[in-house]
Amino acid sequence: MHFKIELKSSKPRVFIFLLSITFAIKGIALDHFWDKVQTGNYNDPANWTDVSGNPLGTIPSPTDNVFLTNADAGHITVIFPAGTTFFANNFYAENATLIFQGSNLNPLFIQVHGDLTFESNVITTYNVPHVNKWSINGPGFKDEHLIDTKNIDLNDLTFDVEGVALNVKSPLTVNATFRFYKGVLLAESTQITVGSMFVGVPGYSSDNALIKDLYLDNSIIICTNLFYSKYNNTGAVTLHGNHTISSPRFFLDDIHLDHAILTNFDPPLDRDELNMDVRNPIINHLEIDNEFLTRIAGSMTINNLLEIIQPGKTIEFSTFENWAYFNELTINGSVTTPPGGPCNLLTMFTIKNENDYFFKRTIGTVTFPRALIHNIKTTGGASFNVTSGKVIGSNAYWNATLNTTSTTYYWVDGSGNWFDAGHWSLQTKTLNNPGACVPRAVDNVIIDDFSFDGSGQEILMDYSIGTKCQDFTWISNPNNGAVTLYKPFGYTQGTKPHVNTGSFTIGPQAVFNTNAAAQLYQIWLDGQGDINIQNNLPGLYLYFKGSGSIFNIDHDLNLDEILSIDGGTFNTNNHDIYARSIQGADGEKTFNLGTSHIESDSLVRLCSNEFSPTTINGSQASVKAKVLQHKPTPLKQIELNNSLLLNLTYDFFAEKLILSGEGIVRNSFDSISVDSLILGNNAKLEIGTNSGAGLRVNYGIRGPGNSLPQASIKSTSSSIKMEMKTVNNLCILGKIALEGVQAVGGTIFHAPESIDIGNNQGINFSPNTFSGNLYWIGFTNEFDPLPNWSNISGGCPTNLTSLKNADTLVVDQYGYHEDDTLFVNNNVSIANISFRGVDKDIFLKLNALFFTGSISLTDLKVEFLGNDGGVGLQTLMRVNQFLDISKGGKFYFENVNMEMGNNYDEYQKPVIGLTKTAGFFDPLIICRGNSTLKILGTSHNTSIQTLKFGPNTGANLSLADFIIVNQSPYNMHFDFRNTKVNSFTIDAPGTIYKDYIFESNLRFKTSLIVQDGNLVIQPGVVIKHENF
Repeated sequence: MHFKIELKSSKPRVFIFLLSITFAIKGIALDHFWDKVQTGNYNDPANWTDVSGNPLGTIPSPTDNVFLTNADAGHITVIFPAGTTFFANNFYAENATLIFQGSNLNPLFIQVHGDLTFESNVITTYNVPHVNKWSINGPGFKDEHLIDTKNIDLNDLTFDVEGVALNVKSPLTVNATFRFYKGVLLAESTQITVGSMFVGVPGYSSDNALIKDLYLDNSIIICTNLFYSKYNNTGAVTLHGNHTISSPRFFLDDIHLDHAILTNFDPPLDRDELNMDVRNPIINHLEIDNEFLTRIAGSMTINNLLEIIQPGKTIEFSTFENWAYFNELTINGSVTTPPGGPCNLLTMFTIKNENDYFFKRTIGTVTFPRALIHNIKTTGGASFNVTSGKVIGSNAYWNATLNTTSTTYYWVDGSGNWFDAGHWSLQTKTLNNPGACVPRAVDNVIIDDFSFDGSGQEILMDYSIGTKCQDFTWISNPNNGAVTLYKPFGYTQGTKPHVNTGSFTIGPQAVFNTNAAAQLYQIWLDGQGDINIQNNLPGLYLYFKGSGSIFNIDHDLNLDEILSIDGGTFNTNNHDIYARSIQGADGEKTFNLGTSHIESDSLVRLCSNEFSPTTINGSQASVKAKVLQHKPTPLKQIELNNSLLLNLTYDFFAEKLILSGEGIVRNSFDSISVDSLILGNNAKLEIGTNSGAGLRVNYGIRGPGNSLPQASIKSTSSSIKMEMKTVNNLCILGKIALEGVQAVGGTIFHAPESIDIGNNQGINFSPNTFSGNLYWIGFTNEFDPLPNWSNISGGCPTNLTSLKNADTLVVDQYGYHEDDTLFVNNNVSIANISFRGVDKDIFLKLNALFFTGSISLTDLKVEFLGNDGGVGLQTLMRVNQFLDISKGGKFYFENVNMEMGNNYDEYQKPVIGLTKTAGFFDPLIICRGNSTLKILGTSHNTSIQTLKFGPNTGANLSLADFIIVNQSPYNMHFDFRNTKVNSFTIDAPGTIYKDYIFESNLRFKTSLIVQDGNLVIQPGVVIKHENF
């Protein structure tokens, strides 16, 4: 037969259409019938005939119809060899055994382009699952493909014909995988049984943009492994009609299921798998009928009913790994749980990881009966209730009524497994457990003196299952028993911890062991209770969880392994904590550290980043670690003993920072702010030059002594300086190499022992050498300790002399703050003191103070405060020369008896001189009360007044008593300028009469007494008694 096709259209679709019509009309498609042979190979051409029995000599092509049936041969056996692709248009089999020999290395494929039909007497066998694959696809001529296989296993089936329907005419079984990638599935009032069913291509595929419609009214899909419909980013997946899908696992994106049943799933010991991986599907009725732990990750909505079938099971919710979203279960309907039986078992709803998980409802009320809610939060505005159960961890978000009663169980009868009810008793010593119960998460556990009756006995806690209780108490251990935390051989997946929802009390004799495989066993402390651990827990993680929990540490903690704090309030009650690693996650938590010392051999991380909801109250606490990560919160002391490079990636605050390791501590982008910095032997600190970076030290830096290898502070850049800041003066002591450091703010940066490597700015490297004066650097502090004084203004403390050897003690603006106080607690004798401020007040609280020289004040107010015990108990202050107040100085005194002017031959100034300087108001001298001014002599220069006041002194001395005991051979001149005094007495017995000359007015309140000497009042001067 010859024919000619002439293609005149440029459109390929027209060519395909014409070619298809030609094949249909001319009858090119052949019907292939199986020959009479009983057993044969599908790809043997000798086994095929036409409808009349004539040999065809070919195997079926994609357009040929296949009939695997032969009445003459009876039951036939057809072998499909491995490594081959077989084709058929329509495929029909009857009274046949089909043997598929595909292997992992040599799979086989059967592509059907039309309908697929099996009669009930067909048997299929598959050498290996998943590698003998049926597919219904290709260039068929039908809008609908029929599949009628009468529950006979197809093993692996794929349908991916766009816009075409697959009509399931009888129960369909695909024991390995059914892939429905595109098209329409017509499967109403039937049952589909599969291993796994994929609706859409796993991963990202262009086929996922295609619409998939599944008509399933009154049908059930039973999956023995997985129902999968994910990553359908743009193509709608619609399931029509009332249907049920049953599977141990569901992986779902945005899809709407009617009734989903979650069946038993117990993953192998070497696999850690979810029951549900969901990203916002809607399920009308979710039924959980799983005898094992049910694990759900992601978000979904339950419209009508969440139904739990098995009593006492755990439903565990989580976000996806490293994802903080997809963390909501929306419950628009009701929740039911099964009766708890004689042990009153509760369904536990809990979370897996540190990320928050929420139950959501916008209106109304949802009630969880016979439930244990563990760290699940709520959102949306509705009321969430628990009845006949309990809320632990996150109890601030739930309303709990009819809380279940806790039962106390004693461990009895020596060695055994935690889950063996034969070891749990309602009383000590003997077994009394009528319900054959094991402790629930709300029950209390006691291990006592009678739990073990021989050495070497143990309680086994299974790592792969996990145990739970409320209060755990084990005080004494006379028979040397142990709790052994172990994992079974072959188990390689995540920890199922021991969860403790109340107090945890471990006496000093309690012993916890782990087998070699369980070194990472976790104990979760999650609830309201006291933590009292008086013994080490070798090989265990201690994990504090629960954003609503309160943990009270009642004893020092000493752990060989990891201490992890995920959430809750952590009260150390001033107890010290040591662990190999201390870690905090993203959960909401508060640390009340008191005066505790926190130490780790490696990491201390109080929160995962500076934005996590963490509050740290630790202004009196100290931390020591190789690596520290914490929220920018002041701590009293931080010690970093890293041996390798440590990058600080956050702002850093502490009262004291100690670098005791030899590794570099580097902060390239953020700041370090401390009161004091201590650098150990060979410590290295590098600070970045970016905006916001820098080192702020408020009070001082100390490095190693001269005999040790030097420490260093340097910029991370070889050309750009880092900023070193302070609010006061900064003293840098010890052998520290400085490089690329710029002093910013503050006043004086003094590094007398440091090494100037280069590129530094604003730092005084002058060594400590005594030049005669000492400068106050103590701010508010005791007056006489030498470390409060420096050889230079604002510099480092001196150790080269004593106060009495100094020519002058200088108190200037670089050594104190406004209203600071110098406490003179001892009897101190010094030469001269000079106050040089910039209008900043300062106080001296005196015990006794003696000056062989003078006092001078400039540009500040000084208040001398003596003892306030009353008359006769004032503090004595002796100034052998003079008090000189100039240029805005102010001298206040109270409860002080001052003796002045004894060394009269050694100076040429008034004993009290208030010198007016052009441009300034008169300086002030004010007596606040209970004080005397005793003048013992006057300058040998007779032209200088003994007392010289400014015109504005006025009433400032109205509470002072002046006593003149002139021991000098010179007359005294008084220039009071109309000043008010309480009394004025001249009493110099045994001395030569001298003149006491008043050059200006004086007003007195109580008395004016002249016992010795001549009172000389110059013309025009008035001495007046006033009652002021």
